[in-house]
Amino acid sequence: MLEEDLWNKTRKGIGAMWRCNRLEDKLSSGIPDVFFTLPSDNGVRVAGMMELKCKDPGKRGGISAAHYTQDQRDFALLHESVLLFLYSGGWYMLFASSVAPDILKGQSVDWHRENALYSSKSPNWGDIVTTIRGYITESIID
Repeated sequence: MLEEDLWNKTRKGIGAMWRCNRLEDKLSSGIPDVFFTLPSDNGVRVAGMMELKCKDPGKRGGISAAHYTQDQRDFALLHESVLLFLYSGGWYMLFASSVAPDILKGQSVDWHRENALYSSKSPNWGDIVTTIRGYITESIID
């Protein structure tokens, strides 16, 4: 799957549950691909950003991507409301910014699944939205 396909699938899957914009920033490396807002349980909107990545496991089963740059990792660490949405080996996985330095450094699909906020071969978009909302709300309160 290409990143554009992941974007189209995600945008269609989450649909009316969010407002989103795809960003293409040629001037700054590190800016995530998607800016979004979601209504929270109490009606207040929560906002965040999401980096999209598609990467097939290598011959040894590890997932690595040179194009998940240090600037992107640094941006995620500086902004707690940044998430990474990864498609690899048939799995959809959502990661918190706190694990950004460790993601896509050759670990197995199983390692990635165990460290994800959410993982599924057949995504439930409502569950993904609930996970995103919960993570961002918790990040804001902390």
